Formats: sequence, structure tokens, C-alpha cells
Amino acid sequence: MRGIGLALGGGGVKGFAHIGVLRVLKREKIPIGAICGTSMGAIIGGLYSLNEDLEKVESMVFGLLEREGFDQLAKPDKKHLPFDIKGYRDINKMEKKMKESLPDKEMKDTKVPFVAVATDLSNGARVVIKEGSMRDALSASSSVPGVLDPVKYREKYLVDGILSDNVPVREVKKMGAKKILAVHVTPSISFKESPKGRIDVLLKSFLLMLNRMSLGSGDEADLLLEPDLEVIPYADFRYARLCADLGEKTAGENIEKIKKMVSLLDLLFR
Repeated sequence: MRGIGLALGGGGVKGFAHIGVLRVLKREKIPIGAICGTSMGAIIGGLYSLNEDLEKVESMVFGLLEREGFDQLAKPDKKHLPFDIKGYRDINKMEKKMKESLPDKEMKDTKVPFVAVATDLSNGARVVIKEGSMRDALSASSSVPGVLDPVKYREKYLVDGILSDNVPVREVKKMGAKKILAVHVTPSISFKESPKGRIDVLLKSFLLMLNRMSLGSGDEADLLLEPDLEVIPYADFRYARLCADLGEKTAGENIEKIKKMVSLLDLLFR
């Protein structure tokens, strides 16, 4: 495999930083040979893998934010948890809109080899989705427990891959990548900002648990990028474009290291 492998982690709105990283890779003509993503990393990576058209990906994902339901996630709610009935209706409506917007294509049809990571709800095991519907794969990998419904896949019910493998470096290695760039968007938990809504409360509790589980995520990569997203609320999608810009900034600051990875790949294949 001549291109680098990408391992893209999850983390709510912070996952939009992957768009910024892809901007730099595209601009610098860095070849990508394989992509494995978890949660929002799966959505961004999966969409890009279809045809490597980053402008189309940006149009689609930022367009999703303008659809009914996403603005509800960031609105302050005095009750926070538990959710009320209206809250569930808002979220379910958002889930339906999101699924309708995802591509109804087969994973085998991607231009760049791609796999997504989800979690088996019955036992917590990592499930690597390599074939079948792209829509189902991306939905399963990003299905936050208690917020979105599990996705049925081969007699299993799957939820967010962040529970079992947040930055799936090993899976990219299994795909044949010799040099791996990992992007970890939730390396630490911040309490500097107050929760911005009921989903932010849930996600922060969820991610507190994951923070310990994710220690060392991405360490096996040849280069690990960790954009400075500490103060960004996890579920406030008004910050999506800022996250993309911060991801672009981090990748730009590390472009010489990325180019060195590509140079080493060239030596391997001479």
C-alpha cells in the first residue's frame, strides 16, 4: 500500500476536525491508501473514501447541521437528564434526517479502502464493519447509546465504536498500511465549560468513562495529531466549522512530519 493509512477517532462535534486534516492532505497531495474511522471519524472518513471529493463531503456534513434536529442538541435544558418525551422525539427526528442524508452505497464501492468500527451492545466487543451498506456502517459506528437507536448488523445490535476502539490504529495496520496517521480529537476532558444542553451532559458523562479507556489511543501510529479542542462542547454543532479549522491548523503545523512519512513509504516501495 503506497498511501498512508488514516485512523480517525470519535468525539461528537470535535470529529469535524477530521475535515480540516483532510483539507491539508488534499492540498499537499498526500496519498491515502486506507481509512478506518470510529463514530464521527467514520462518518467523515467514510464519506471521503467514496470518491475523494472533499468539497462534496463538506457540503454534505455542514448541510446536515442545517437540518431540523441538530440545533436542539445544543439548546440549554434546565432538566438536562433524564430526557423528556419531547427530547426523545427531537433526537429521533434528527436520527432519521441524518440517515436519509448518508449515502446508500456499498462499502465495496469506495475509491479508498474503508472500514468502520462499532461496538456489540451485548458484550462490548469491537466490531469491524468491512462490507455491506455504507449507510448502516456509518450509522452503527456513530450510534451514541441512550441517544440514538442501536443498528442491527448480522444478528448483532451495534452502538458507537468509541466504546471499544476510539482511534483504530490496529485496524488500519490490518488493512495493509505501512505508515499510519492517527487523529485523536478527545485526548482529555475539560471542565472549563459548563454543559450546553442535555446531550452535552450525557456525552460528557459518557466521555469521562471513555477518557480512561482511551488512554494511549493512537500511540501505535507513526504520527498522532491531537487538535486543541479542549474547550469545545461535545454536542454543540455550532462549533463544527471551528473544529474543522482547528484540525486544519494542527495538520498544517505537522505537514513536514507527514511528508516525511510519505518519503519513507516511497523508499519502502522502491
